[in-house]
Amino acid sequence: MSWYCIELTQEQVDFGFVEIIRAEMAEIWISRGGLPDASLWLEQSEIVTKMYFSPILAELAGSIILRFNGSPCNDPQKEDLTFLMGLAHFDDPI
Repeated sequence: MSWYCIELTQEQVDFGFVEIIRAEMAEIWISRGGLPDASLWLEQSEIVTKMYFSPILAELAGSIILRFNGSPCNDPQKEDLTFLMGLAHFDDPI
């Protein structure tokens, strides 16, 4: 299992896709019983916006990842991210 990343264009961000994806994932995650270690993270800068799906969440997010051309990626650096949804503890490695 690996992390997955979706990179959004500025137009997609302006349209509200970060919140749309977060809401869709929260609905799926809740319907599956709130699986532990399933989390969604955001990295936003002036240049790029990326959404990171933990390995367990990526298993649930297949259609969303496919729809937005997501791809497997390395574990992201936690200090660069904003927590969006799921279960994660401050001391847990992501």
